[in-house]
Amino acid sequence: MILNNLKTGIRTLWANKTISMINIIGLSLGLSAFLLILLWVENEYSVNKDVKDRDNIAALMVNQSFESGEIQTYAATPPPLAKKLQESGDEVTAAATVSWGDQIQFTVGDNTFTEYGLYASPEFLDVFSIELVEGSKKSALKNPNTVLISEKLASKYFGTNDPIGKNIKIRSDQTYEVTGVIKDQNQKTTMRYSFLMPMQDYFSFNPFMANDWSINNVRTYVKFDQGVDYLSFNNKIKSLLSEQNDKQKNCEMFLFPMKDWYLKGEFKDGKQVGGRIKYVHLFSIVALLILLLSCINFVNMTTASATQRLKEIGVRKSLGADRIALIKRFLLESVSLSMISGAISIGIVILVLPLFNQGFDLQLTTGFTDPLRLLIFICIALIAGLLAGSYPAFVLSGMDSVAALKKNILAGVSNTSDVRKALVTGQFAITILLITSAVIVSKQLDYFKNKDLGIDGEHLVWFPNQIPLDKVETAMKEISDVKGVKHSALSSMTFQGSNNRGHDVSWAGKKPGEDIFFNFIAGSHDLPAALGLEVVDGRSFSKAFATDTSAVLVNETAVRQMNLKDPIGQYIETKNWKGTIVGVLKDFHFESLHNTIGPVIINCRPDWTWNMYVKMDGSNDALALKSIANIYQKFAPGQIFEYNHQNDQPHWFYRSETQIAILIKWFSGFAVFLSCLGLLGLTIFTIERKKKEISIRKILGANISNLLMLVSGQFVVLIFIAIILSLIPSYYFTMQWLDNFAYSIEVEWYYYILGPLLVFLIAIMTMSILILKASMINPVKSLKTE
Repeated sequence: MILNNLKTGIRTLWANKTISMINIIGLSLGLSAFLLILLWVENEYSVNKDVKDRDNIAALMVNQSFESGEIQTYAATPPPLAKKLQESGDEVTAAATVSWGDQIQFTVGDNTFTEYGLYASPEFLDVFSIELVEGSKKSALKNPNTVLISEKLASKYFGTNDPIGKNIKIRSDQTYEVTGVIKDQNQKTTMRYSFLMPMQDYFSFNPFMANDWSINNVRTYVKFDQGVDYLSFNNKIKSLLSEQNDKQKNCEMFLFPMKDWYLKGEFKDGKQVGGRIKYVHLFSIVALLILLLSCINFVNMTTASATQRLKEIGVRKSLGADRIALIKRFLLESVSLSMISGAISIGIVILVLPLFNQGFDLQLTTGFTDPLRLLIFICIALIAGLLAGSYPAFVLSGMDSVAALKKNILAGVSNTSDVRKALVTGQFAITILLITSAVIVSKQLDYFKNKDLGIDGEHLVWFPNQIPLDKVETAMKEISDVKGVKHSALSSMTFQGSNNRGHDVSWAGKKPGEDIFFNFIAGSHDLPAALGLEVVDGRSFSKAFATDTSAVLVNETAVRQMNLKDPIGQYIETKNWKGTIVGVLKDFHFESLHNTIGPVIINCRPDWTWNMYVKMDGSNDALALKSIANIYQKFAPGQIFEYNHQNDQPHWFYRSETQIAILIKWFSGFAVFLSCLGLLGLTIFTIERKKKEISIRKILGANISNLLMLVSGQFVVLIFIAIILSLIPSYYFTMQWLDNFAYSIEVEWYYYILGPLLVFLIAIMTMSILILKASMINPVKSLKTE
């Protein structure tokens, strides 16, 4: 019976080739888009998923409150915290102190490379269950000048030789002994490193920090026993910092579980407000909408073409077929079609996935070699076929047999027209929403690219500075003398995010509790000139003033928040230094546009820096950089010269948004195509039904525009309804997204017209082509066949 129904179904599909082809193409593309997004979503959820005991690992975070009501959330904690937590009770299995990450030059023989790794306490190995393939875990990270390296680094520097006991030259002036080899990490983790070095070596540069509760400059991670109550533990540690030091009186600690690090790392006003999870949810919905558009096409095409099967249904019912049998028959047809579409979509995904990976810098795989994964996708295709075919099956099977045999179309399918209209309207409303979103996201990304950040990044490069302090001034003079170089300067940051913040600042007129969270930058005299920073009051640093080592520059935001009426000459003091304001800088961006510009203090302290900036004139940057590299090698022999263009850096701020923009553009294009594909099929069907009327009207002198209105009138009305229905959701969702940024575009009214206009024009073009073709048919031939 099933085989007979299958054969009949195949014959039916072949007899209605156009409708079948539209259904297959629509479902294939819908399933392909659905699968691509599903792979991306799965990849997002898989980050950190394979870390052992992930649900019992957390980072310590701090909420710091200010008199103004502002709350700053950060991951920086005091160095003694980990030890205190581990000694506090049985709940904490291990607590580790970790640095922020360092790029350090490694040299073994002739091999010299820059590697990224961490300084960490021995407990780090226990917190993250790190496996050593060589060496002893018990003694690891406990002795100074020792290093653990990854399997990849072991192979890179030592080949097949045993690396244990071998030496690595660090920064060209220190020797470290390899005491262990770490098993290579899973690619899908936020905790990335190629080497680990003892935390005591990190503190050796500033020994006082190791037991200082007044500073927050390291990260702390903890691991708990099974089933820890995070809420209860948060209540215990909430006031721990203020209990240890008066300077931390406005600071409250809380746990940030590892399972949330990647997807839920955004905080606002001291509360977790999401992060990338918003985009994961968004595109999970988009995936379902794309699949829904495909299913809508199927439902519309099947119900619209029902009149072609009225006699078949009548005969089958007259011969004794009951409604259940007919439902099974039609569902079998829809499932067969969805299975064909599923097979085609697998081929499409395999072809498109390399381009998808390249566009998003991913390494996604279909995973169809896994039988379970393949079975899941088959089930998705099967469910799509069942859902898409259910409504047509129930409608067709419910037709009256007598009316069907008489080909009473109104009795058969008139009750489906309202459903088709609602589905078409919904289809176009979804499409317009996606297009409008793509327009707004693209405009915001253009805004990122074109906004004046207050820093002149053209022909500006920076690189880590390993030149000894006693030689750096001579080296900078030689670099400045290179043809094509305008300025060279030293800096403590790369202006792609703050890396030194604090609130322990005093100034004349400061009121009790009026703490401000400042961004501290150290630099040489020429740093403002190299960056193109504009002085709006006072002066910049100058070598003509010997006292400028105690001079500071502040930005306009700092002046406002400090309530300084006449800032020039005012004193600023912290725990470690005292300075005089000599100039006020126009506000400039050094973080992403998600954040407002914060107050900045720049010290003229070249000895507190570790990066060098070089500003070129653009006449021949390549030649200038070659000369700079030679000078760098002269003063820092054995050190790698690796430079970065300043203008390349801000793009990393908006990596998520860039990916989202590409995804929205891809899938709004999918939506347009699917909607027009459905419209194409319905127009074909409408023309087929109205052939006789079109022919008569043509004989009576109707022109193309008359025929266009005859066929497309109902669809035009539906598209206008879709436009009206889509406007409010489009405005709401796009404004919600723009609220993520402190600086965003001015939304123009016509941004919300572009999507509807594009959809309307494409729809009219789609219908016009078919109507033009129909109008060219000889009316006599159409009337004869009717």
